[in-house]
Amino acid sequence: IPQPHHPTPSRWVVQWNERWNRYPLIGGHKREEESFRECMIREIIEELGLDEADFEVAPAPQAQLEFEGFSQRTQTTTSYEMEIFLVRLLRSAVARLGNPPTPPNRWLTSQEIQETREIRDDQNTVKSTISPTVGYIFEQLGLLKSEL
Repeated sequence: IPQPHHPTPSRWVVQWNERWNRYPLIGGHKREEESFRECMIREIIEELGLDEADFEVAPAPQAQLEFEGFSQRTQTTTSYEMEIFLVRLLRSAVARLGNPPTPPNRWLTSQEIQETREIRDDQNTVKSTISPTVGYIFEQLGLLKSEL
């Protein structure tokens, strides 16, 4: 979810995950009966506490990705299938999230995601890097340079 109406281009909302010690993107597991788009809407409401009227999800995905990666939750290599949607936050959502957003949410620049450097929270405590999946997704979308 990019940050609208901000002078710094390419800022994305992420949410600190204590179990993983990382910043993943907003999203989650798709229920069998829902589409990927419906899943995205549900996850934004659940994770950010927004109302459906606070944002717009693109009608079609920006990308469809299938890949294998290490699952922090299961501690094994897992096959992933996902659709990536561009989400536009309306001014009401930006106000509700705050600027900066309320913890555990945070806006990261593309440069911070590219560097996957240590990031500090409001108390100057080091929070680890972004999730490896975030880097992969941004790379596949052409938003980051490949490390290869």
